[in-house]
Amino acid sequence: MISTRGNNETRRGAAAVEFAFIAPLLFAVILGIMEFGRGMMVAEMLTSGARAGCRAATLAGSSTSSATTVVNSNLPGISGSTVAMTVNGVNKDVSSAVSGDTIQVTVSVPYNTISWLPSTSSKYLKGLTLSGKASMCRE
Repeated sequence: MISTRGNNETRRGAAAVEFAFIAPLLFAVILGIMEFGRGMMVAEMLTSGARAGCRAATLAGSSTSSATTVVNSNLPGISGSTVAMTVNGVNKDVSSAVSGDTIQVTVSVPYNTISWLPSTSSKYLKGLTLSGKASMCRE
């Protein structure tokens, strides 16, 4: 028997069915792009904060606590970060550094604490620790 209906009428629900198959994959890709973008943004912020803290630590009269304050003030919206400072590769207060010593600042934060997505749905970078480093010579 030949249908008298047009071709468009026989495919009325096809677009909805095709979208239902593709939508989960599309949303997974979009969420992945958001997560990796957020990770890259936070990694750059950590590097910038480490650079600012390292610059503050290289100035005469500075201490580890004053440099840590500078690092934290350069990380808006990021909580739970860990700041480590070394002088010539040894953990000690930067106030004991002399001219020419290398001061390195490392700032790290677990990705789970800065994700925009709920921690239960954040599967892409789960368990990853982001960090930023900077090294400069004491003035």
